[in-house]
Amino acid sequence: YPEWMEGYHAINYKFVGASFPQGRGILSLRTAGAGLGSCLLLPNIGYSPPSSHAIHFIKNDNNNGGGVYEDLAYNTPRKFESFWPESKVLAVQTNGSMKEGDGSFNNRIVSPKCLVVGDGCSYDDNPNLHSPASRVAIEYDGPTRRGG
Repeated sequence: YPEWMEGYHAINYKFVGASFPQGRGILSLRTAGAGLGSCLLLPNIGYSPPSSHAIHFIKNDNNNGGGVYEDLAYNTPRKFESFWPESKVLAVQTNGSMKEGDGSFNNRIVSPKCLVVGDGCSYDDNPNLHSPASRVAIEYDGPTRRGG
């Protein structure tokens, strides 16, 4: 990301449109993005959140080249709840750890859970939570489908 992205920003999403090249009939709740919360990049197709939410980008001042990166531990819960207001993220984890020297992600290391109540979120408890990451996992609660 460019350096001007460093810091906190407010962001709004506006749904413009979607197309289904193979037709809507091919979609089911097993299709990523078709069910709420099934795909973070498409958390609720067709929905435009009514208000903005915060996002955070961090400048990495290490010896691996620096640069600005997205704070997945901060942004993911806010994005998820923005697109599904009835949900509540309970915990977040990332693979935010860099191997020494080569700047590559070590996908075997997953951070401890950072709970919404604040447990496990401090730097002392979870030093890699806000480090550059390529994966994020969340635990959430939300309404379920009810039969008719």
